[in-house]
Amino acid sequence: MQQTLSLIALSSLLTVNASAAIVVVEDWQFNSPGDTEGWIADGSTNLDVRAAVSGSESVLSAGASTNDPKLFYTNEITTPVGFQNWETMTIRWRQLDGDPIDVGTATQAYANSGTRIQWPGSGFKQPLPTTSGGDWTFTFEPSGEWVEFTWDISDSTDTPIAANGWRFDPIGDVAGTGYEIDYIVITADVVPEPETYAAILGLGVLGIAWWRRRQR
Repeated sequence: MQQTLSLIALSSLLTVNASAAIVVVEDWQFNSPGDTEGWIADGSTNLDVRAAVSGSESVLSAGASTNDPKLFYTNEITTPVGFQNWETMTIRWRQLDGDPIDVGTATQAYANSGTRIQWPGSGFKQPLPTTSGGDWTFTFEPSGEWVEFTWDISDSTDTPIAANGWRFDPIGDVAGTGYEIDYIVITADVVPEPETYAAILGLGVLGIAWWRRRQR
């Protein structure tokens, strides 16, 4: 019985060590005023990192100067050594009823109206006003202001990611409004490096040899 339990424990250890892990590749928190962390805007005005119009968050925000405002990430993104594929992109943001620097600007209820995202190797992904979709999930916070989307971006295998490879349309086709983004997080699915597999294999061989000696 003890031998059986030991083999089970060893098998579990090998399985855990051989499995892939989800790691954060990029984590934009927009906590430094004036630092947009590489994100640029098109069709927007007053892009900056500032205090939110309400609440305690420091956010990336802008107003819309056209009916197609969008954000691009301008720097190359490199996945960790041994990555298997991209995993998710999560964005927490909310829409506004005007430019964030205008007096009286307030938050408004989420309306998709063309809100969408694009990443390397993908077409546009446009969420629907439901709690889940084909390759995204999202939740509304109790206040009805902030919304958090998580997109499955595993269909993009490009690495490193070229400049302007990521695009986010935060308010869709609505001119004269604005938006605030609390954070953007990108994760990847990383597998153990070759030397890790070698170590795991070595443990397996030792375990089998130990078990055979115990059977004699």
